[in-house]
Amino acid sequence: MRLVSRLIALAWCALLTVPLGGEAQTRPAPRIGVIAGESPDKSVCVDALKSGLGELGYVEGRTYVLEMRWAEGRMDAFPGLAADLVQRQVDLLISAAGPSAEAVKQATTSIPIVLASSLYPVELGIIASLARPGGNVTGVTHFTPELMAKRVQLLKEIVPTAARVAVIRLPGRIHDLIVKDRAAAARQLGLDLQVVEVRHVDDLSSAFATAARGRVDAVVSTQAPFFLKNNAKMA
Repeated sequence: MRLVSRLIALAWCALLTVPLGGEAQTRPAPRIGVIAGESPDKSVCVDALKSGLGELGYVEGRTYVLEMRWAEGRMDAFPGLAADLVQRQVDLLISAAGPSAEAVKQATTSIPIVLASSLYPVELGIIASLARPGGNVTGVTHFTPELMAKRVQLLKEIVPTAARVAVIRLPGRIHDLIVKDRAAAARQLGLDLQVVEVRHVDDLSSAFATAARGRVDAVVSTQAPFFLKNNAKMA
């Protein structure tokens, strides 16, 4: 985690191209716009960002200004947050929530974008390839088909007797891809996968009731800030 945040900080600083000497004091500090999926009390991205930039000699409020936008677990908030930061003409955009990458990409083709966490960026057309992303987008991704399959494998190791697993998902292309990869892994392990879709927090209780009626042995979810924000309702 520390290595990833360090690499991201290096990418941000390379894009800023603002010297730390006297010249930086005579021009406005560059503004970094960050879109996070959670709320301030649940996010670790801000501390990681400040720590990484601090190690490289950058000081918030003096050599850069941070403009945070919080989605509060709402997937539909990303386009508006991205548009707001573009309208404010930030110098750099950070997508700190995987599902926000599409909204940030659609909001601008000129402001540099760093993906601190991304889901299927090639499959969704956000970048051309992992080796050569192209355009105004760079960053990292750690959600791959292999990782999705590995999570199903780990679940089977934790619950060896499991024969039927429920996947609680949100609507959207990202979740289609996650379910597809998990379904492929489940078939290889002889697991029957039951997919339950939710759209709002009020749907969670009925989703678990549906899974229970299906006599599943375990329940997992796809990846989204929505599930992090409402994890207490999923315990």
